Amino acid sequence: MSIHYESYISRLRSIWERSDSERERIINLMNSFFNLKGSNSLVNLPPCFFSGNIKSQGRIFLLTANPKFTPISTPNEIKQHAMTKSTRWDFTRWTDYCLNRFLKYKKEQEVHPIYKEAIKVILDCSSIKELRRKFGDSRIVLQNNLINLDWCPYYSSSFSSSKFPLQILHKQKAEYENVSSEISLWNELLLDAISLNQPKYVLVFGKNYDFWLRSIADIDDEPLVRSHSTATINKGYFRNKYHTPLIYTNTSLSGSNKEYMPFIRKRLPTVLNAQFKP
Repeated sequence: MSIHYESYISRLRSIWERSDSERERIINLMNSFFNLKGSNSLVNLPPCFFSGNIKSQGRIFLLTANPKFTPISTPNEIKQHAMTKSTRWDFTRWTDYCLNRFLKYKKEQEVHPIYKEAIKVILDCSSIKELRRKFGDSRIVLQNNLINLDWCPYYSSSFSSSKFPLQILHKQKAEYENVSSEISLWNELLLDAISLNQPKYVLVFGKNYDFWLRSIADIDDEPLVRSHSTATINKGYFRNKYHTPLIYTNTSLSGSNKEYMPFIRKRLPTVLNAQFKP
C-alpha cells in the first residue's frame, strides 16, 4: 500500500502533540531501557523526525540514531521555528522548517559536519571546496539530494551510535515490554518514510546498528568491501514493498574518526558508483 504524505505527517503530528508529561514518561522509559545517562540522555523537547524535502521522491537517505542536542542552539532553534508568537508549539511551522532544513543554515560554514561528510562521500569530493566548485553551494546540494532521517525522534547530546546502544534490543529484558510499542512505532515510521520517498538508497553508519537493522532489513553477510582491520561496507534491502536498498558500514561518519575515515572516503564512493550508477 502506498504511503501518502498527508497520512505520514498525521502520524508524526500525533507524536508531536503528546503532552509534556506523556513525552517525559516515554523519554524516561527509553533512558532507563537504553541506560542513557548524562549527556547521552534523551531530553524532553518536541521531537525532530527528519531534515530535508521528504515530499520530493528519489532522494538519498542518511539514517542516524537521533537528533543532536546542544544546550543553547537546540532550544533556541526549536523556539524560533516551532513556536508561535503566542508561545504555543506549532507542528506545521516546525515541519515546514524541517522540509527546508539545509537552506535554513545562514552560512555554509554552519552546516553540520555529518551532513558535509555524507554529501562529500556521495558525490566523491575530497573537500567542500571541491564540492562547491563542481556542484555549487553545499546547502543547495544537500537540499536537492539528501534527507536525514532519525530513528529515535528525541534529542540527546551524543550523536554517536556507540553511545546509543541499539544492540541492547536483542537482549531478553523484562522492561522491553514497557518500550516495545514505542520502538515498534519508530520502526514503522522509518519504513513509512522510506515508502513515501522511495529513495535511491539509504546510508547507515554505525557499529552498533547491525542487530537492529537486521530486524527490518535483509543484509548480505559477505561485505562488498572490507578494510585491513574491522571496517566493512555491506549491502542490504529493507523489507518493504520497494525492497529499498541500503548501504551499511559498521563505523561512524565522522571527520575525527582517523582510523576508518580514509577507508570510507576512498572505498564508499566507488561502491556507490558501482551499485547505483547515475
